Amino acid sequence: MASSQSPSKGHQNVFSRFFQRLKGSKNVRHQDKQNDASQAQATIEQQTADAIAAQVKAPPINNKQHKVKLSPFSPPNLLNDNHNGSSYHFLQDFSRARCKMFFPTSGRMGFDKIKTSTEFPPIETVREMITYETSIRLSEPIQELMDFYHNDEASLSHVLDLIQQHVVEHFGYHDVNALRTAFHRFPDDPVVKSAYYEKRFRNKSYILFLLLTHALFRSHAPNGLCFLVIYIVEAHAHDEWPMGKIISRVDQPITLEQRLVNARECQKDCKFEMPMLVDSMNNTFHLTYGSWPFRFYIIHNGILVLKAEPDNDTFSYHIDELNQWIDNYYQSYRPIA
Repeated sequence: MASSQSPSKGHQNVFSRFFQRLKGSKNVRHQDKQNDASQAQATIEQQTADAIAAQVKAPPINNKQHKVKLSPFSPPNLLNDNHNGSSYHFLQDFSRARCKMFFPTSGRMGFDKIKTSTEFPPIETVREMITYETSIRLSEPIQELMDFYHNDEASLSHVLDLIQQHVVEHFGYHDVNALRTAFHRFPDDPVVKSAYYEKRFRNKSYILFLLLTHALFRSHAPNGLCFLVIYIVEAHAHDEWPMGKIISRVDQPITLEQRLVNARECQKDCKFEMPMLVDSMNNTFHLTYGSWPFRFYIIHNGILVLKAEPDNDTFSYHIDELNQWIDNYYQSYRPIA
């Protein structure tokens, strides 16, 4: 009996050591992924800091008004309280030169996140923050960095967050919402309005299904599913809110003819196979179907049954959500043999 139990215990020990090594291997792989993610984030932070420092030095801020330590790249003091003088007109011209600012107002966050802040700088400081943020974001080093990460939405968002965090800290504050609450606090101020990037009306407008393969379209279309794409307003038009030269290649159309040209060029360049419609210049579809950065919907029997929603933190989408719904639909309506 004893001899028959020895191999069993031995096998148990072998299996135990095997599973311990396997568990340890999984832990190592998980740790490696965490290390890679941390390294990637540190790289982006360093690249952004270098890009900010590389821009042309701007005039210093008003020390009497802002009792903060000047950095090597201080924002220009372009504004005064009564909005008179050449400095204000300069900012008006500057705002027309693509200075729209990003605020995370789309998706599940709504407007709640940009209505609260632990710090409330005066309007004079907010205006200078806006000017400084704009000068950094439109600088060549930052635009080149956006080109480098043009396929990585999370990295692009991180770069923008780092820029705005730098801006508020430069002015002696800590909460990034000290800047992002500008429109909520001062909705009628002309400087704030001119710089505010109304993301709720400037959603991602390139092709809604571009990230889906043509194979998905080809495989499902013969089974009775109708795919339709609506071309809407440009999210990052070159003349409004550029994100590098790769993403922001066209200006915002001001006529239907221009929008049609953009849509046709997109069809041609992307070899796009799905039927495509173009939204009216009143943006009827755009305003009717909500304000998500990317949008795809499923309408079944005249009822909206699926509306994609972005992640709470990254604002990105799980594109396989569409494919999963289609698979579930096929299973639910499969004829019983």
